[in-house]
Amino acid sequence: MLFRRALGEHLLYGRAYESIAGATVYLGARQVDVVRTLTEVANASRCPNTTVVRDVRFLQRELKIAVGPLSAAVYLPRLRSALGLDERAVRSARRLLEAAIAENLHSGRDPKGVAAGALYTVSRLDGCAADLRQTEVAAAADVSPETVRTRFDEFASCCPEVLAGGNAASP
Repeated sequence: MLFRRALGEHLLYGRAYESIAGATVYLGARQVDVVRTLTEVANASRCPNTTVVRDVRFLQRELKIAVGPLSAAVYLPRLRSALGLDERAVRSARRLLEAAIAENLHSGRDPKGVAAGALYTVSRLDGCAADLRQTEVAAAADVSPETVRTRFDEFASCCPEVLAGGNAASP
């Protein structure tokens, strides 16, 4: 739909169709809260990442498309799948994220890192997946292990009442 709209408004002149198609796929996914990274979309469209980013900004400006940041909760199913966790871990992580948002622990932080930190915290403190490592979670979320560790420290000390176990384990 976005591609047809851009075509109808004559915005494709001088631009690669593959790049515009990638930009419209990315923007469409963002509008419906589907997690797709620009790198994934650029690879699928066989265009350089910078070209797709440029066209995303161009289409946002010309078509007046406003997309806000994704919430951390939308990353949980993807992380669950990548890490092989059960639904219980995701439910506990959602509760932890709600408490973290109430405490304003998410503000100014990458939603991927917040989601990864919530899943890691739940796995450590609630016993959902005790053998899960920071490096595994970080790789699945495409963040650094330090980010996961920092979110663990914040969530473990500020939100223990959310978790069933309630006792803090060492990372």
